[in-house]
Amino acid sequence: MRIAEEKSGRIEMNMAAVKRFLAAAAPDSLKTRHHIIRNAWIDGAHRRHVGCPAATLPTEASRYLCSDNPKLLDLQRRYSAEAQFTHTFWKNWRKHINLAHFRGEGHYLEQGTGRHAEFLYFASTVYLETIDDWNLLDKLREDDLFGCHTFSFPPARLVSRDLLDSILELYFLRKALSLNRSDNLRVLDIGAGYGRFAHRFLETFAKGSITNVDGVPESTFLCDFYTRFRGLSARSQTLPVDELNKLNLGQFDVAANIHSWSECPRETVRKWVTILRDLRVPLLFVVPHDSDFSSREQNGSDTFLPEITRAGYREIFRARKFSHSETLHGLSPVLYVLFSLKEAVVNN
Repeated sequence: MRIAEEKSGRIEMNMAAVKRFLAAAAPDSLKTRHHIIRNAWIDGAHRRHVGCPAATLPTEASRYLCSDNPKLLDLQRRYSAEAQFTHTFWKNWRKHINLAHFRGEGHYLEQGTGRHAEFLYFASTVYLETIDDWNLLDKLREDDLFGCHTFSFPPARLVSRDLLDSILELYFLRKALSLNRSDNLRVLDIGAGYGRFAHRFLETFAKGSITNVDGVPESTFLCDFYTRFRGLSARSQTLPVDELNKLNLGQFDVAANIHSWSECPRETVRKWVTILRDLRVPLLFVVPHDSDFSSREQNGSDTFLPEITRAGYREIFRARKFSHSETLHGLSPVLYVLFSLKEAVVNN
């Protein structure tokens, strides 16, 4: 698809290209699901962009998400003393996190609030409609709490990068591992951030469980808060890095690292994959910033892929984020890769 023209600051789409994409990408059984979004755009219905001020936080949440929270201060002290994982990007960036708007632009996700954002969100939504046979766009609802940037497409589809990215990641894992929603999948999320993936994963897999770890104290603080706020604490554990000794051999089916290793030096990745190897985690799902698996060093960049293979993991499955279309490029068209520990037996 492509942008046909821009009039008065409003993005117009080449709907002939949209139709061609839908016809080529969507199985016959799914095509009928797209008429509402497609026709709404063709008819010129208005869309709206919802920014940070749209939602008011509950008073209790606003009071908790403050820089002098004793729990946060304790985590900051403990992480400073631990100093196990070296940071590059997050060493200074963590100072800019707005605790009450942690889902806002640029804190954990670049959400595309520029001039072509609406087109990219619409393209990503239409693409996801073509593969969404679990109906996750309907089941996993979005809101604009904590500063999340959202777009609304008629008649009532509210989407965000948080939602779209999470669903596409889940569908990749589903395809790679032949998963069912009833599977008891046990996940270790490394670099869990505020708990974006944990939130959507647990809502999708009713019997699943997840342990979240992150080398940034503010992230650990927010992830613990957010998973509890979403009512998921029964199956979600957020573990500080000085308690990694609580992780047990054979405790997890798959580990995930979504974008965070691209913001770390190679040395940090080496430490994490060594932990995974020692825990005998059989599968590793990685989403790098780029196809070179670039790491962020103190002076320039390197690649962290050799650290994964050196630890004994081999690539078994990869796909582009929008792999069902040769021409569509929606929000952040990155690479998804699944690795398997060489000695592990994986039942697909």
